[in-house]
Amino acid sequence: MATAIVNEDKHDDGSSIESRGGISRTTPVEDLPQFLSVEEFGAYLQIGRGLAYELARTDPRFRTVRIGRLLRIPRAALLEMAKEVV
Repeated sequence: MATAIVNEDKHDDGSSIESRGGISRTTPVEDLPQFLSVEEFGAYLQIGRGLAYELARTDPRFRTVRIGRLLRIPRAALLEMAKEVV
């Protein structure tokens, strides 16, 4: 039986951030999966699940792919955002 790896980090205020599959802000972009779940996307950006879903729905920089009921964010969208920030 496979078990997901869960790392627990903390926000500045001490509240918990869970990152599934070992994804955190320090994960190199090249090591991220081709398509991130909204939870993985939020863990990478160190934001909450609600804000991650809001960004995925409303921010045009984050193109999303819907696979049935699943919502995924392409890794390329994070790369594009990083180019805009730098």
